[in-house]
Amino acid sequence: MARSSWLKLAAGAAAVAGAAWAFDKYAREKFQRSGLSLAVNKYLELTPHRTVQQEMAWLDERKGTERSDRGLPGLVLKSGIASVYDDGNDAESETFGMATYRFAPRDATVATADGIAPRTTILYLHGGCYTGGISAAHVAFISALASRYGVTILVPDYDPAPYGTAADAYRHITALYSTFRELNPHERVILMGDSAGAGLALGLAASWAETGSRSGSGAVPAPEGIIAISPWLDGTLANSEISAYTDRDPVLSPDTLRVDAREWAGSWSMSDPRISPAFADASAWAGSQVTLLVGTDEIFFPDTTDFATRLTTAGVKTKLHIAEKMTHDYPLQPIPEAREAFDQIEMAIIQAIVE
Repeated sequence: MARSSWLKLAAGAAAVAGAAWAFDKYAREKFQRSGLSLAVNKYLELTPHRTVQQEMAWLDERKGTERSDRGLPGLVLKSGIASVYDDGNDAESETFGMATYRFAPRDATVATADGIAPRTTILYLHGGCYTGGISAAHVAFISALASRYGVTILVPDYDPAPYGTAADAYRHITALYSTFRELNPHERVILMGDSAGAGLALGLAASWAETGSRSGSGAVPAPEGIIAISPWLDGTLANSEISAYTDRDPVLSPDTLRVDAREWAGSWSMSDPRISPAFADASAWAGSQVTLLVGTDEIFFPDTTDFATRLTTAGVKTKLHIAEKMTHDYPLQPIPEAREAFDQIEMAIIQAIVE
């Protein structure tokens, strides 16, 4: 390449870098967030969202059809980012009514020597408004967690609505969790999820505690820790404070979410703690350390802060992380602000297995 071409290329790169720096400075001064965060937020605002009628029609169209987003893309499996989890039975078939995937550090020695939490596995429940499967954002986020922390992460591909209901997910995930703990008695387990998956994680843990209390056997041990990112805690979204956050949230719509929750609930009541863990007795989580992460610009913010207060009052070991100006599921976004969330999650894992 000629010298003049190199100079033009360098000048162009410098101009782009300068523009990016200026935009980031502008975003931080005017909107108190990084330029990349502002750009992502604007993109989300411009993304079309379904109305209630469109959401109902979308769900009806898919009833009785084959689920199109089942499983991980073949490229993800072939690249080695994830593999099918083998529980000792036939790894080629679905285990407990669903496929489960295993994300692990690329370097096997990291998990045993340099990982932050030896003998610890994360059971991650993906979000998606209870109507979506494992997304590309989930794959990127979970693989980053596994590599950074040196831990193994199991991700069950439970069927979302309208292909499955909460009752199906509770049965399948409980079987997976119980069997894993029986086969790995010395392994610590962190239950983690985002959005609907975070609500599902909290609901499952409460359900396991209630079952143990009723039977007196404690058959399903509590996870050592629960990490909930932007948790959906109330399927009814009845909190009157939510209306103050709808204009700030570029991702979620309360009315559409209620449609999704109703479909997901199946025969269960919307106020059932398994659908809306906000209605469970706070003492149900006493056996775990609970960490909550939420942004101030999402509709789940008021429910999450109220929930954290309830847990703390009940004596549950609770840590609430509030991210100013951040929107729903911000730790999964490719933005600088997510770095602090990674640090907070790391500390939550360490504290859960130490305390």
